[in-house]
Amino acid sequence: MSQPLLYCCLASEQPEPNLIPVLMPGHKPDKAVVLLTPEMRNRPTVLGLLSELGRHCNEVETQETAAFDYPRIVADMQNVMARHSGWAIHCNMTGGTKVMSVAVSEACRTGGGTCLYVDTANRSCLHLGMEPVAEPLPSVLDVSTIFRLRGYNVGGVVPIEQDPPGVYGLVMWMGRNAPNLQHAVGQLHWIAGQGEGDRLVPSLVEMRPRDHEFSELWSRVCKSGLVSANGRTLTHPSARRILTGSWLERYVYHVVRELPENAAVSSILTGVNISTQNGTSNEIDVCFTAANRLHLVECKARPVERMAQDAQAGITYKLDSLRDIMAGTFGRAMFVTSGEIKSGHRGRCRDLRIAHSDNAHLPSLPDAMSRWIAPR
Repeated sequence: MSQPLLYCCLASEQPEPNLIPVLMPGHKPDKAVVLLTPEMRNRPTVLGLLSELGRHCNEVETQETAAFDYPRIVADMQNVMARHSGWAIHCNMTGGTKVMSVAVSEACRTGGGTCLYVDTANRSCLHLGMEPVAEPLPSVLDVSTIFRLRGYNVGGVVPIEQDPPGVYGLVMWMGRNAPNLQHAVGQLHWIAGQGEGDRLVPSLVEMRPRDHEFSELWSRVCKSGLVSANGRTLTHPSARRILTGSWLERYVYHVVRELPENAAVSSILTGVNISTQNGTSNEIDVCFTAANRLHLVECKARPVERMAQDAQAGITYKLDSLRDIMAGTFGRAMFVTSGEIKSGHRGRCRDLRIAHSDNAHLPSLPDAMSRWIAPR
């Protein structure tokens, strides 16, 4: 009969590496012990980790220890191991303070346990020892799991799969031809925003200048399943929302879905409503996990270059803040717009490590996404 497996980890504000080994094939533990300091006990990231561990382990407990008292940390870890004599023990060194990591490593090694380190940058799980072994890190974290780890409740999402079949072709054509359609798309947004219920105002279409770009765009809209053939009626519950701007979110969504397998995208959602326990809520336009990292994308289908400077700055600072609190050190953020990102706005994005793509670069978004996701 095989030994039961005990998994130990050190509480951290970055909980993702603490959960990853539990989800890896062949590593599922029977029990988990989280070593933590009194200050960490009620942090949302710790409560989220304990909850997620409970989904995958028969039993979960905590062991209080110190942050910098080396002898005490060693003794606390030795006590955990003594209580589990006869168990196979895996200790994850990735979290906690450096003193905690070294102390737990010493106790684990001398007690016959296996020390692990999750190297997210190089997508590997290291088995530490005289001859370290690097195990490839599979993509095991999805969007909902990462939000739960950080104490967020995941509410509704936009059901892209319920779009009419023609919507995919429409939004991909709009994205790939965006540099030539900026004026026509602006007209489309305005027309789709008029009228009530499922009714449009046909005279508005008839009054539009009959330039080639708008005529081609409107023809495709009427064939997409969003608008009746005569252009008078919206024929899908999400039609007005899509035609006034969320086509861009769908374009980003489909670009990410179609990235090659080596991008390691494991889940993707759009229009995600998330909230904290105290009721604070946010909507994320597009979010996905790739190689166990959460990627957040803010989409603006409007001429952002015409916005006031403080409004442009607000978009960037909000995205930077959301990345920090929702995705932590391992998260990444991108701003995508069908408008133009001017030099000042672009510089602010670079300073905050926010990837960005505007109207001129939407056709090459797949390549930009691949580079953004790639290890670095």
